Amino acid sequence: MAEARSKGEWHITAELLESLALGEIDAGVYLTLLLEHLAHLCPECRSGVETFSAGTSPPAAIAPSSEEEALIDRAAAPALAFHELEDRARRGLGVLQALPDHPLRLAAVRTGVLTGANPALVELLLANGRKKIHDSPAAALEAAELAVAVACRLPGGPYGPAFCRERLAEARAHEANALRVVGKLRKAEAVMVEAAKLLEGSADDFLRAEVASFAASLAKDQRRWAEARERLDLAEKLFTSVGAEPRMIVRVRLKRAEVESCAGDPVVAAAMTRATLEAADAAAMPNLHFMAHHNLAWYLCDSGEFEEARRLLTAGESLYRAHPDRSFRLRRAWLEGRVAWGLGERTEADSIFRSVRDAFLEAGLGYPAALVALDLAALCLEEGRTAEVREIAAWTTALFEVNDIHREALAALSLFRQAALQDLLTVQEIRRMAHHLVECQSRPAARAELAS
Repeated sequence: MAEARSKGEWHITAELLESLALGEIDAGVYLTLLLEHLAHLCPECRSGVETFSAGTSPPAAIAPSSEEEALIDRAAAPALAFHELEDRARRGLGVLQALPDHPLRLAAVRTGVLTGANPALVELLLANGRKKIHDSPAAALEAAELAVAVACRLPGGPYGPAFCRERLAEARAHEANALRVVGKLRKAEAVMVEAAKLLEGSADDFLRAEVASFAASLAKDQRRWAEARERLDLAEKLFTSVGAEPRMIVRVRLKRAEVESCAGDPVVAAAMTRATLEAADAAAMPNLHFMAHHNLAWYLCDSGEFEEARRLLTAGESLYRAHPDRSFRLRRAWLEGRVAWGLGERTEADSIFRSVRDAFLEAGLGYPAALVALDLAALCLEEGRTAEVREIAAWTTALFEVNDIHREALAALSLFRQAALQDLLTVQEIRRMAHHLVECQSRPAARAELAS
């Protein structure tokens, strides 16, 4: 995006013009962008801009308008003010999206150039981030950072300091969660601590539950199992106390099972997920129903319940066909290979592993491709095909290096490759390696992790 900006590759939009007319965007910044665009398109304009720039300073930013605070002051209650500001928030989001890069969007909010600092814009940005957290976590992080910047500029007078602190805490928690998903765990922890401090003394139990759920995901990725369990239990208690929608409870319970699986107890994880699946109504919450179904099949396979896992996969075939994410259809095939292997159908398992590995690579998903390759290596080792194991070990290590994974994981893979070259590997060691690599990845490649 920064490159696009330098080339003047942005355009005037209806949202931009409307916000300019309403005083929601600084005219100085608009003029700068317009001149940049014209200079890119027209040699004469470029010459004029260069001549002007050589002898003068850029136009100063216009001081933020007090229109937003005046509007809120006229409202009878915060809820009414929030309703009135929803349309303005949508226009503000349009303006932000029209700006060419994230640093400029942040600057527009932090300097008061964009004067639409209101709670509705915070919520709109966070909602957009939730939609992107799986497919584009970096974009979700940018949305959270913008929400934090807007929350920092909320007018405290009309809403009161407690309300503003809660909105900032909410935005910070989303920022921490996005940082977790992109693998920046230390920074995520620091931001989460700040969110928790902002939330001290809050009476908003729904928000407290949401933040507890985020904190549990972070604790899980840091392998702090007891803390993750404690925070999820708190989240379920708080969601229940405020009468939250059933899907919120289902999400927390699926995450609770996920913790048990990561902690090494797939039997408990399967039991918890089976109970949750019964509560995850397919019509009311199709995505959660699918995730519960998929994870249960995976946990059953990890538990050695191969026949039951196969039955579940067969019964859920239509769920996978309907799911928009093709990668889950590949993960289903991967699981079918593991089930076939567990049932002694080695030739079938070998064929599936090779096919799924290649399909993951074709889709640009190197991490799960390498994990499938580890299953293939273990299968080859069981059959005494040590030359193939050495070849797979070399290929897998190279693939992980390209994907820039965790340094600890790369060190373990180096030892794995050396052991393969010396024919010292065992199937158990390969399986431990695969489990370790999934733990090193902030978003497990096999289970359907709940990112929030």
